[in-house]
Parts: sequence; C-alpha cells; structure tokens
Amino acid sequence: MTGTPPIWDDEWEATVLPAIADHGKHRSVAEMVHQRIGGYEAFGDYMRAVFDRTEAWLAALDASELNRVVIGRPLPEQIASTYSARVAGPQGITLLDAASAGSTSTACATWARSSLPGAWSASAA
Repeated sequence: MTGTPPIWDDEWEATVLPAIADHGKHRSVAEMVHQRIGGYEAFGDYMRAVFDRTEAWLAALDASELNRVVIGRPLPEQIASTYSARVAGPQGITLLDAASAGSTSTACATWARSSLPGAWSASAA
C-alpha cells in the first residue's frame, strides 16, 4: 500500500521473539492460540515504528487515493478468504478496504479513523 517494504524483518523477529514465526492469517485459531511474544519491550518498539510510519504516510496521503483499487477482481486465492475480500467492492479491494482490514483491533481502527477524519465517511458513500 505504501510502496515501501514492510517494517517486519528477520531483525525484528529476532528481538520480538514470537513463539510462532508467522502472522497466522492462513492458520487456524487452534494453531495460533499458542502465539506468544518473547520480547515484549521490542514488540512495543516495533509497534511504535509501525504507527509512526503509518501516521507519516497518512499525513501525506491524498484522500482521493482511498478509493484506488489495489487488488482487482478476481481476487487471488490467498486473499479470497480474508476479511479484506469480504469488505471489497465490485472492482476489488481499495486502499481503504486494505487499510481498515489491516486494523487488528477496535483500538487500531479507532486510531486509524481519527487519523483521517472525514475520509472514512466520504469513501463509504
């Protein structure tokens, strides 16, 4: 979405120390229920880096970009069963769909919405 590589890499994995080295999107709850973070302070540092980069990206984003389709239909198999696919419009997944689906909790969604007031309601119309 941002045109830059993800922040998560082998270095972060080595300091955050997840018990399961996988984001879990394609795993069952039974598999991922055992996920634990071994380096909690490093995880906080990682989340701060993600929020800081996201806020900088949002500050520079033109709200008209939110309706740009980033993954067109037909959706690839690995995406077709995700939440992003469920909220996608007829053309495919927009930048807004992808960003909102990436919010992993109510708190993240609230924070994301507060970063772009008006853009969320305008794009939903």
